[in-house]
Amino acid sequence: MIGQQTLDSVMKELSKFRRFSHHPDCKYHHNHLVRINGHPICLGCFCIYSGMLFGILLLLVFDWWAKHWLLFSFFGLCSFSLPFILVSTQIRSIKMLGRFSLGVGIIVYLGTTLYYPPLTPELLLFRLGAVIVFSIAYNGALIYKKGRNNPC
Repeated sequence: MIGQQTLDSVMKELSKFRRFSHHPDCKYHHNHLVRINGHPICLGCFCIYSGMLFGILLLLVFDWWAKHWLLFSFFGLCSFSLPFILVSTQIRSIKMLGRFSLGVGIIVYLGTTLYYPPLTPELLLFRLGAVIVFSIAYNGALIYKKGRNNPC
């Protein structure tokens, strides 16, 4: 019954993960989790999505983004770059700040570069460049993440 053994091993592997957490609830990943009512949730995802929500609220509430979009696109670029600078730290509060900053930065950078600039040919090239910069950063993060060790 090779099929049953394979299914059993897959189910055993999947049982390490709890709902809303793509990290196993084990001693190796305790610093990757936040616990809400005792339920482990991925620290990175929780902070990134919270930051994205905050970034959306910032873009919707304040109208000065439209006037100073270039300045705030730079702020967004710096904000989503912060976790790459802090990547090796395991200090929980700094990890949370970095992930929250990443979420805010993604929304502010993409929102201020794609939505607010006037529709001129030069700024269409700027938009394309902004998407290329974001794609490079995103793919660089994925490549870096694949190269990291997973102790479980």
